[in-house]
Amino acid sequence: DNNTNRDNSILPQQQDLMVGSPQLPPWASRIKKGTRLEYYWNEEWEWCAGVVAQDPIKIMDEFVIPVTFDADGETHRLPLNPDEKVRWRPLNNLNTNMEGEKGQRRNDNGSDDDNRKQEEEEDLDFQ
Repeated sequence: DNNTNRDNSILPQQQDLMVGSPQLPPWASRIKKGTRLEYYWNEEWEWCAGVVAQDPIKIMDEFVIPVTFDADGETHRLPLNPDEKVRWRPLNNLNTNMEGEKGQRRNDNGSDDDNRKQEEEEDLDFQ
């Protein structure tokens, strides 16, 4: 038989790949009005910071999130779904692990002192 090799196992080209469907990140369900986040708009604008203007609406396997962006004050309703999750980056304490580790961010002038102070204030607001 052409589909088996000498030890009767299935040849690699005959195997079905078992690929799971993408999932939303765990922090997605913790997004609420007032959450600070960044959204990757495109190659020109890159990461745009903003705040969630209203509580997200869950529709099937995605959230529709109204975000007011810092740069222009405009609000856009954007989908957060398993295929688009790489475009989202939470700035509040949503993406920390159980030990509470927190990534550091730098502002435009390269200083992270102001960001640390702002993060501490946001953490108090988030709790």
